[in-house]
Amino acid sequence: MVSSNLTKALFLLVTGAWHPPACYDHLKTDLALLGYDCIIPHLPSMGSNTNGITWEADRDEVISVAMPYFEQGRDVVLVGHSYGGVPATVATEGQGVGDRADKGLPGGFSSVIFLTAFAAPARGMDLLSMFGGEWPEWLDTGKPYVKVS
Repeated sequence: MVSSNLTKALFLLVTGAWHPPACYDHLKTDLALLGYDCIIPHLPSMGSNTNGITWEADRDEVISVAMPYFEQGRDVVLVGHSYGGVPATVATEGQGVGDRADKGLPGGFSSVIFLTAFAAPARGMDLLSMFGGEWPEWLDTGKPYVKVS
């Protein structure tokens, strides 16, 4: 991904599981002091009534939040923390600065920063594969949701 303009990039922070956006207020403030805008959406999978909501809904939210900034020609730097690395990674597909420029569209994701995040080493690899084919003991995979015990 290559920057499309000289305007300071916008940071879009994709939160970790069980981390409401307020957990990142200090980071957002520090970025603002350096002259950077930072948005931190509330992910659909976050909260107490989220059964059946998947990473796909979170990916869609990331793209939806970024789109108005793309349309303004802004470059968006994704920061995926913990679980947030999953929707951050898949949100970039077709939405990079170069991908969008090839279609005659402005803006796009210029880079992704992984902050102690899940980042699949290969396209199509899922979280279970990343854990070596078995869920760790601390992760309760009781259906229809996953929780840390």
